[in-house]
Amino acid sequence: MVLLKSLHIILENPKYAGNIGMVCRLIANFDLPPLRIVGEKKDLHFEMEWMAHNSNEELSKIEYFSEPKKAREDLSLLIGTAMIQGKDRVGFIPLSDLTNKIKSQVEKKVGIVFGREDRGLSNAMMDICDFMIDFKLPGKQPSMNLSRSV
Repeated sequence: MVLLKSLHIILENPKYAGNIGMVCRLIANFDLPPLRIVGEKKDLHFEMEWMAHNSNEELSKIEYFSEPKKAREDLSLLIGTAMIQGKDRVGFIPLSDLTNKIKSQVEKKVGIVFGREDRGLSNAMMDICDFMIDFKLPGKQPSMNLSRSV
């Protein structure tokens, strides 16, 4: 799976330490590149380590970036994620179209960015995304937990 090896998970200003830990566990599960976080460096927290469960090495590899553009510099494609479309949010594609969009990027670095749990992606982050994935959910709850989305 060459594509997975080149897929970089980016979190923008995550609120909860446990979600960082769970994403690091996912990164270890699939042997992905280190997690990128846009925002302030987070101290190791019990909840982060507990949710990482046997993936603490990934916690030590987290790469922090002070601004969205710096996290994107070496990526050929950046995909944003959101639950809500609005007039200021353009460039959405259905999740089902994602495979076709990234086929040509197999040998390149691709990033997928997830926003803060309570606010989603900032306008600055959405501005540098090549396109956004539309996560329409069929149930009564319109959003997913951050780590589940990843």
